[in-house]
Amino acid sequence: MRDRMNVGTVGRFWIGLLGVFLLGLLPTLGACNSEPLILIDLPPWPGTGTQLRMRTQLQGMAGRDQTFTQMERRIALYLPAGAEGTLRVDFSVYDSTGCEISVASLTEPVPGGLPKAAQRTVTFELPPPAACRIPLPMPLDLNAVVALNPTTVFAAGSFGSVFRCAGSPLSCTLTPVGNTYSLNAMFRLNDTSVLVAGDNGTIADCSSVGCALSNHQVVSNLNSIWASDPTNIFAVGTGGYMVRCSGVSGGCTQIATGTTNNLLKVHGLGPSQVYVAGAGNVVLSCQGTAPMTCTTRGLSVTSDLTSIFATDVNNQWVVGSRQTILRCTGTTCMPQTVNVATDLKALFVPDTSNLWAVGTGGAMVRCMGTCPPITSGTTADLLSVWGSDLNNVFAVGTNGVMVRCEGTTCAPIPSMTTNQLTSVHGTDKDHVFAVGKGGVFLRYQP
Repeated sequence: MRDRMNVGTVGRFWIGLLGVFLLGLLPTLGACNSEPLILIDLPPWPGTGTQLRMRTQLQGMAGRDQTFTQMERRIALYLPAGAEGTLRVDFSVYDSTGCEISVASLTEPVPGGLPKAAQRTVTFELPPPAACRIPLPMPLDLNAVVALNPTTVFAAGSFGSVFRCAGSPLSCTLTPVGNTYSLNAMFRLNDTSVLVAGDNGTIADCSSVGCALSNHQVVSNLNSIWASDPTNIFAVGTGGYMVRCSGVSGGCTQIATGTTNNLLKVHGLGPSQVYVAGAGNVVLSCQGTAPMTCTTRGLSVTSDLTSIFATDVNNQWVVGSRQTILRCTGTTCMPQTVNVATDLKALFVPDTSNLWAVGTGGAMVRCMGTCPPITSGTTADLLSVWGSDLNNVFAVGTNGVMVRCEGTTCAPIPSMTTNQLTSVHGTDKDHVFAVGKGGVFLRYQP
């Protein structure tokens, strides 16, 4: 009989050939045992940790996962008498949102001279990068996300739903816009609020106090929204529709675009200089205030143009189907040579001379004078891209794929979902968020 060992709160486990069996949590540990015992001392958990998960393997045979609260600082593992092989024990610490924030492991040869009672200590380390899921009060499809800062993030989606997630860890509340139409796009208006656009002409301004819905109601479904300031809001949508609003509570005026093609993206430099991309080869340059006049750029390509970004009056980047990348200078748009067969869906422009674009089949392109393809590590369609700078870029898409690029080295990271991811946005390289179908809301864990 061993002497009783006062070890505080101890988890006592049997490592059998068929699994790991919980025998109890004992304030003291003492018994007559012939089987070897390993006492594992745990260091203090990271400050935000709320749960510890332990996984065991004996000679490659997995045991049953066990979870603990933050009370556990020492765990007792019993091995079967005569056990041989290699024992591996893996620990993961999770925060209240389910993100893995720290890991530790132990490998022990058995018997390998293991005494009847051995004591070991593990050290917690940072886990590999991953994307952790943030719980939402309702599992609604999400189409857009905007981060105002690391602790304030908005997401919008189906049935007029806007979620505001705030705090550390993030806690999300539903803030409906006041109708049940699908919300398709968002724009960061300032440090405290976002603009939302959606079906049936929906335009709303959302902040910590809720969402203010514009009385602007039309048949057109809005695909994109942009503003130079709170009193100059522009939105574009189906049927060539474009509108300018003098604030959410102000009046809205339709802008003649000269096309009935669906308009997919709007971006600008100021209240009198706005650019639009659309289906069927449409690029518009809209100037002036009352009225604003839009002219169509002459193009030598035939593509549905899905996104546009302006850095100055002489530099606008456009991407679209059939591997189209255009660089517009003044009144001329020049196609860029792209050596990858893909439909490009989205772009990120860190500065005047550089562009990232993503598209179908896992395509990624980086333009720096030339536009060579970048290996993304996936064949899933990439639908959205965002970066904190030229060398830290994130893309998301179908099958729950999330890709991170450091320089020109890109690789998928675990996302904990196979749902389609529709939008990605962040505040810096360590605070990045993605949303998707089925209420998926992810936080990148570096």
